[in-house]
Amino acid sequence: MGDAALRLVDRLGPNVIDLIPWQEGSVLDICATDAQDQFAASAVGEVVSRQNGKGGVLEVRVVAGVTLPQFREKRILWTAHTWKTAADAHERVAKIFLSHPDLKSRLKGNGEPHAGGIGYGNVSRSINLKDGSQILFFTRSNSAGRGLWADMLIVDEALDVTDSELSALRYTLRTAAIRTGRRAQTIYVSTPPDEETHHNGVVFARLRKRALSGARGVTWIEFSVPSLEDLTAAAEAEGRKLLGDPRLPDPELEPPPETVALWQQGNPSLGYLFDVGTLQADRTESGDRGFLVEGLAAPDYWPDPDPNEAGESAFDFEVWKARRDPLSAPVGPLALGIEVSLRRVATISVCGWRTDGRKHGEEIWSGPSSAAVAVLKKIIAKVDPATLVIDSRGKGGSLLPDIRAEGFDPQVLTSIERSQADEGLVRDIEADELRLPGVPMPETDAAVESATWRQSGDVRYFDRRAGGAGISQVVSLSLARHGLLTVAAQPVKQTLPTARVIKADTAELASVGVGDLSTVGF
Repeated sequence: MGDAALRLVDRLGPNVIDLIPWQEGSVLDICATDAQDQFAASAVGEVVSRQNGKGGVLEVRVVAGVTLPQFREKRILWTAHTWKTAADAHERVAKIFLSHPDLKSRLKGNGEPHAGGIGYGNVSRSINLKDGSQILFFTRSNSAGRGLWADMLIVDEALDVTDSELSALRYTLRTAAIRTGRRAQTIYVSTPPDEETHHNGVVFARLRKRALSGARGVTWIEFSVPSLEDLTAAAEAEGRKLLGDPRLPDPELEPPPETVALWQQGNPSLGYLFDVGTLQADRTESGDRGFLVEGLAAPDYWPDPDPNEAGESAFDFEVWKARRDPLSAPVGPLALGIEVSLRRVATISVCGWRTDGRKHGEEIWSGPSSAAVAVLKKIIAKVDPATLVIDSRGKGGSLLPDIRAEGFDPQVLTSIERSQADEGLVRDIEADELRLPGVPMPETDAAVESATWRQSGDVRYFDRRAGGAGISQVVSLSLARHGLLTVAAQPVKQTLPTARVIKADTAELASVGVGDLSTVGF
């Protein structure tokens, strides 16, 4: 069936439809059938960054669907989140039908204006053929599609579709096999959702999870750069350590060849529809996160496909509470850890040895990430820590350039070190090797209660993406503890001044807009 669709493209010629090689491959994958002439996939997901021509794949699929006898589809629904996307898709498909005499002759009224072949409306638009076949274009809603039947469904802008919208549309396909002889297809296309901005991206994320787990009847086509976590793991396997994010080079310089190779993975139309200079301009104008998601289809920020599914708890909260000690205080040296939550709340924690050989750990500041570096600078000046630790794969990595610009050289953990840090913190709490202050830490307590494990291959971490309270407080403490062990693996032997928990003067940090802070001082 895919071959038949591509032969149709050849007959129409490049002036009507001109496919890029990756688009041809997608058409073949989408239209693949099994030995029983059923579609190999009743659900297809395709992810590619913006303006690469994913609409061209859909255009071939719908034109073939209503014109080729192999498909026999009598009605196709092309749905979108926004009216502009639906209307633009209609214009493109209408232009294809009107650009070739064979296709034009199939339209009602031979495609003449106002003859019914090309339907315009304020709520939906249509392509109407003489044999009764039809392509409808409209936006999704909780009721859109009710009362209709269809033989194929397109979910364009799939990063923003809800369960209720999909439910209203899915039942239109139930009787497709009566007309076509095979079960209907639903095709989802989109750039990847960003968990911070696309709150309806969970539906698409669930489909991706099903596909990557090998679910039958699902085809997943994704053109994306590797995640920073995957790049870090690959570098470690080769005995290297990443410095920064190779997907985001200095925007003022020409991107190195290895970066261009990464960009190509998320932009299969690079060299056909645009050049590296265009991507470099996108990188400068969009900001790092926007460029990663929309310009490179990076998988780093997919939403949790099961936000209400609780993972394995990382801590025994009753044991955690038992580690509170009003007399606990650290002696030098001190290590700091900094982490940023999904909601851009930064937390700085400290860890140091106690005189009895246990460790002491606590949160010393939490506030907006925009203020974090300025606060960190003041804390470092006050307590002179032996090290600062950060995990660049999380949102804390966005602070690295500013931290380094202040002259600080933090430890940047590898993925394996991050796992060791999280496992080590839990182990210390369970074994009573780390004590907490007696003062209330409600945000840290909430983070501990909600912290769950996320498995990644043979290692596991605290899951930043899990629902409930953010866990930046517990991650920052994990990082601080790990840093302490790298600078002082054993308790200090000499008697040193004991650090004490104090309240910072509100005016002291007024310049960064933060007051009423707990910090460590001497």
